[in-house]
Amino acid sequence: MQTNSGRLPISQGTRAPMKFTLPKLKYAYDALSPHVDSNTMHEHHDFHHKAYVDNLNKFIEKAGRSGESLVEILTKTIHDSSICEDTRHGLVNNGGGHYNHSLFWHMMCEESRAKEMPRPVEPLLGMIVSTFGSIDNFKKEFNSSAFKVFGSGWAWLVYNASSRMLEITTTPNQDTPFSHDSKKLPVMCLDVWEHAYYLQYKHDRSKYTECWWNVVDWKSISCLFDKYALKGKIVHVNSDGTID
Repeated sequence: MQTNSGRLPISQGTRAPMKFTLPKLKYAYDALSPHVDSNTMHEHHDFHHKAYVDNLNKFIEKAGRSGESLVEILTKTIHDSSICEDTRHGLVNNGGGHYNHSLFWHMMCEESRAKEMPRPVEPLLGMIVSTFGSIDNFKKEFNSSAFKVFGSGWAWLVYNASSRMLEITTTPNQDTPFSHDSKKLPVMCLDVWEHAYYLQYKHDRSKYTECWWNVVDWKSISCLFDKYALKGKIVHVNSDGTID
């Protein structure tokens, strides 16, 4: 029997297959220049992020888990011992790659827009100041952690839902903070893989991290903090990389 839409109804308890896709950026490739140049953005988004998306779909098929959300994959599926280790490893790397990059793009904006809100708003602002002393001190600690990441990885500001405190942490490769501790909820993140900065800054990761603050979208970060972390939720990234 068909529905009015002409589609076969989905049986109760089943899910429609989900295809992960590359998100469309909310700004032009050159919009973050001179701090993140267009060449870096093209390579980073169109090739590196796309590769994670393509490979994620392949590993999802291998695992037979079509229909699961990105957060479900990164909190539950990767710990399912019934899935072979190689496939779980592929889901960690590529699922994390899709999640982390989607969040990263969302948390940046044109410098002109960033200047309109050069710092977060309450309650995030107050929590940063009470935890780190000042916005400047927070940036210094965040930059230091980002610089010290050995090899490839990410620097994060997270909200610890257990302690109800903000923390700076790092993850290797494409790991997410919540994959190993569900109470560590993303607030903001910085990609410190070489592909994020090498074309423009060469080996100078510290210069990259300093310049990056000029395109941080505090408005988006503050909104996501209110909607997700403060309510004990992980930021939901849709299959197409968009964030509600």
